[in-house]
Amino acid sequence: MLELKKAMPITPLPLSATTLATAHAGTQGSAYDRERVRAILGIDAIFGTDLPRDARFENVLISAYTQLLARGARAAAAEFNSDAGA
Repeated sequence: MLELKKAMPITPLPLSATTLATAHAGTQGSAYDRERVRAILGIDAIFGTDLPRDARFENVLISAYTQLLARGARAAAAEFNSDAGA
């Protein structure tokens, strides 16, 4: 059994939004994004076994994921809400 002795402090790294965007730019829009979405779709307790096999559903999730990465959550949600109202 694992025994916890003492909590270790965690110090966040001083990364700017620009640094994070630059680091992510190498993987954005690549097969990496598709694999991340597929990994999430593999959680049967959330998606079951039918939805992950539906290519249309997978493509919609990949599109939403890449929009979140490219535009950020606020802009992607605003766009989604304006599309839903149309």
